[in-house]
Amino acid sequence: MSSVISYTLHNCQRCLKCLQVCPTQAIVKQHDRVQIKHKNCINCGRCIQMCHNQGLHAKGSTLNDIENYDHSAVLIPSSIYGLCRNIDDVRHLYGALRQLGFEEIVDLSDIEGALLNKAVDLAQNSDELVILSKCSSTVGLIEQQYPMLYNQVLWLNDASEIAARRLRKKHAGQHIGIFLLCECAAHLAEAKYPYGKKDSEVDHALSVVDLFPKISAMKEFFPEDVQLCPQGLISSSVQLMKEHLPSWVMIPHGHEQLTAALELAEFNQLFDYKMMIPLSCFNGCLGGRLLWGNPFSSESSVVHLLNSANKPCAEMSEEEWFL
Repeated sequence: MSSVISYTLHNCQRCLKCLQVCPTQAIVKQHDRVQIKHKNCINCGRCIQMCHNQGLHAKGSTLNDIENYDHSAVLIPSSIYGLCRNIDDVRHLYGALRQLGFEEIVDLSDIEGALLNKAVDLAQNSDELVILSKCSSTVGLIEQQYPMLYNQVLWLNDASEIAARRLRKKHAGQHIGIFLLCECAAHLAEAKYPYGKKDSEVDHALSVVDLFPKISAMKEFFPEDVQLCPQGLISSSVQLMKEHLPSWVMIPHGHEQLTAALELAEFNQLFDYKMMIPLSCFNGCLGGRLLWGNPFSSESSVVHLLNSANKPCAEMSEEEWFL
């Protein structure tokens, strides 16, 4: 995993809070400045959250990159809908993305819903605790701090990769640029640019916090009907997953819960659970640190959107499920 965290010397106040909160010792102080050990960084973003002087940040690609392609598409994870209070706000979001230059808008909620259902089905028939690889930051933490659990990770494909492959097949022969809206630093690392994940089908990662002021200022609505998948919306929300998934699914979120759960799992102490969905951010993906807003309002928004969501889960081929 490539580190997406950058350091700005002139904003740094040398408080060293970033060193104290880093869970993998990826940050050190050398020659009176912070150094990031990229091989250790899992892009959890805790250091950015603690740095109130913007000495550390994570930036994605820019909208200028759209001009490099004959056709541009943007992928929208379910967590982004937490910024929308109702379905009209979702239409507004789509319309704004059109105005910003995207020719095709792809909702990921139906693929995310299918992946969640698949994970639950597989875990139900497993003899040991299954850990879903939904959050790449937590997988990195397991690899470095809890290696005994690494073989229990269920390596389902990412919804953005599945959608991107489908787009490339649909637009074969065209120079298409595929952009992913990202709610957290970990997802910024899941594209070719700007951080160089060479095997990704997604070209560019975009930080939502950089785009949302422009989106909010636009007033046009998307003229077509917008449909969202209820199971995909559920997959973005800790509250909804706890309400709708079996009681044997554990969803630790935020660093304190996460490390406590992984320590118990490492010593086989989670007897009542068959599956864990570990999430690095508080409130899960709705608490992503690159979102505009707060995780409490986002949770409420997704709950409201669930009432009007009627899109079925995506139909998946066998080769699409796994990495």
